[in-house]
Formats: sequence, C-alpha cells, structure tokens
Amino acid sequence: MLVPMHLAGVVALTLIAAWPMKGQSNCISLPEAGPRYTDLFDAGRQRFLRTEDAASGLGPSYNGSSCGGCHNQPSIGGVGNVTLIRAGTVQNGRYEAPQGGDLIHRFSIGDCSCQPRIPANANNLSHRIPTPLFGAGLIEAIPDSVIRTWEDPTDRNGDGIRGHCDPALVSSAR
Repeated sequence: MLVPMHLAGVVALTLIAAWPMKGQSNCISLPEAGPRYTDLFDAGRQRFLRTEDAASGLGPSYNGSSCGGCHNQPSIGGVGNVTLIRAGTVQNGRYEAPQGGDLIHRFSIGDCSCQPRIPANANNLSHRIPTPLFGAGLIEAIPDSVIRTWEDPTDRNGDGIRGHCDPALVSSAR
C-alpha cells in the first residue's frame, strides 16, 4: 500500500539528519539534538533508503521504490531531480483534487490497470519537484501554543504579514 509506505518514510525522515552518503561531504549539519539521537537517525535513514516491492507494500501505483529515490538532492531527505505531476480542476477560483488525490504516479505494478491518469476534466496541471523534508521533525516539535503566539491577523507589528492559525488545521496535521 502506497500510503503506509509514504507515511513511514515521512516519519522516518523526521528521525534522520542529512548525513552524507558514502563519499559525500555533509552539506547539512546534524540537528541541534546531537549525538544522543544517533541510533534513531541511523534507523530512520535505513528505513528511508529501504527499497520496497509489492510484497512489502509498494503499489499498486507509485513514483519510486524508496523514499530516498525521490528525496535525494543535495543529500538524502532533500529535493529530487524528477518532477511529479499533480492534476485537478479550478472552478470559481477554487482548486479541487479528484477523488483519490491529485498526484499522477509514474509507475504501477501489474497490468497497469491501476495507473492513475490525468482526469479528462482537469484544467490545472502542475509539475513539481519533491519537497525537501529536512527539519520536518523539528517543525513538528514546535508546540501548537507557540505557533499560535505568532498569529497577527491585524498586522499589529507592521511587517506587512497578516495571518492566523486555524485550530482545525493545526490539530488535524498532527
């Protein structure tokens, strides 16, 4: 199943630092948490690099057989050099993803009958590179209460930025 593999990869990445592959320099430093998390980082890195197949839950459609296959520039956990396609519709100024999601996977297992296709009514296509995941675990570690202290719906500090935290979105993301 694609979703559990993806979620496991994201969880694993929150545990890894951008440690260099063999022969690479460490272009992104270890998190401030430091060496006491070395075992967790190693375990997460191994999970992120593990190659999946149908027997281990890959498919029926997918973009790569490991998380590190797409998130690998400049180091494991970074962006990728392969674009992803997302397809949906824009109606009355609002984007809507098709049922099942808007990601159009590149590969599928078996006879390709499950291969996602761009919907006939799609009027909005985007080509994107994989999002870098460095620091995802550090962002998740910020308490909601701290994020809410940054709300500034009336721009009281005069920096030109207004915003508020939607409690439903903050709590549903965790």
